[in-house]
Amino acid sequence: MSIDAISQVRAAEREAEEIVREASEQARAKVALAENSGRRALSEAEQTAAVEAAKVAEASRKEIARKAEETRKAVAAREKQVKDTAKVKWGMALTLAVEKAVKSVGNL
Repeated sequence: MSIDAISQVRAAEREAEEIVREASEQARAKVALAENSGRRALSEAEQTAAVEAAKVAEASRKEIARKAEETRKAVAAREKQVKDTAKVKWGMALTLAVEKAVKSVGNL
């Protein structure tokens, strides 16, 4: 092989090595960019999820408070109803007890 041919082969090898090195650098840069983009997307998704979770938690707290108030009102209404019924029945029981006592005294 002539010196010119050897020089040309070496130049082609250096050029090929440079092409490989540049392609490798470009690939590393693209991978780094993709990793950064992925981290940003993950961070944004986590932030969005946290905001949505807070909204759901607040809505749940409000719904629980609303249902608790409804239940409290229903219990209070039922309590009043039972007390009113008890007053009427207590009065009737007293009346019957007095009538029975009077009748038993009258039979003496």
